[in-house]
Amino acid sequence: MEVICFDFDNWSNKYNEQIIKNFSNVRFIRIPTGKRNITEWLVSTLLEKTFRILSKFFNLPQQLKSYAISKRSYLIEKNIKHVKKADWVVGHNPGALYPSYLASQKLNCKAGFDVEDYHPGEGSDYRSQQLVSQQLNSILPQFDYISFASPLIKNEVIRNIKFTEKLNFILVQNYFSKYDFKINNEEMSTKVKLVWFSQNIDINRGLEKILPILKKYENQLEIHLYGNINTEFKKMISNNESFIKIHGIMASQSLNSELGKYDIGLATEPGKDLNNLLALSNKILCYFQSGLYILATETPAQKLFLTQHHKHGVTFNINFDNFEQTLIETIKNISTIRNQKSTRFTLSQTHNWENESQVLLNTWKAK
Repeated sequence: MEVICFDFDNWSNKYNEQIIKNFSNVRFIRIPTGKRNITEWLVSTLLEKTFRILSKFFNLPQQLKSYAISKRSYLIEKNIKHVKKADWVVGHNPGALYPSYLASQKLNCKAGFDVEDYHPGEGSDYRSQQLVSQQLNSILPQFDYISFASPLIKNEVIRNIKFTEKLNFILVQNYFSKYDFKINNEEMSTKVKLVWFSQNIDINRGLEKILPILKKYENQLEIHLYGNINTEFKKMISNNESFIKIHGIMASQSLNSELGKYDIGLATEPGKDLNNLLALSNKILCYFQSGLYILATETPAQKLFLTQHHKHGVTFNINFDNFEQTLIETIKNISTIRNQKSTRFTLSQTHNWENESQVLLNTWKAK
């Protein structure tokens, strides 16, 4: 197996290095970014800006449209030459869409694409959304299979893209290994322990909506945050450190084993764009696998998930206007919630990467 990937010189670097070290049987074709590859990075940035401007006036060819969508497209395309042979080429983001298709043509092999997010519904830049939508419509139907990370993203793609023939559509959700998670048998704190995690701790993630409400109940609860915290956000919450515990970045396997310490998992997706409404975050799946009771905003994706797994949590309005009442009910019922944790953990056991990955493996093995 060979993987073309980017090396970013930021907080994630040491975790990427550990992943690469763990997969010694995989050949990684690594693309440095920023100052470590300044010439190529500047060229790719110039191409992105130039063709994004030209795309306003001309219907660009697929290759140039790909450069306009992401500077990474040009860099991935340049590194295809380092791959000598492949049975499958699999892409994972808009910048890799055209290069993945191109690689499959050059290597004369099959191609798959993982739609982890609904990319035409990301952000608020209408022109970028249109470019991604056009590219998906042009290229996605030419893949041998398409995987989706949530059922609602799958529905939206199938509804909006013109597939002229029936393709292999598969659902592969971002579950983790069942061995990552464990029940905490230690005596629980008198305080209700809530947890929230993401790569970055910042505004527009729902935290700024709930922290003032949690503050009112600081004698009864504490919230633990895992992630790379934004400096300004840290200043904003600095006066509330008595009930807010910041743990920083942690490798996913270590974090997953930590989750069992907590009572409540918070999935505060604010519905900031269409993708945020349709996507199912890693956090809600990890809470589920940990047996935590989940409090989640009522995005369509999260509402569907907790409807299917109704014993695992409840939703509150996406505008957060009934969050406080939901929190009060949760605190009141915390003894029952804790007593049912092992039941929730057991119910989630069949939902794991060991089982989910079989869908991919069977697809790759099929003739």
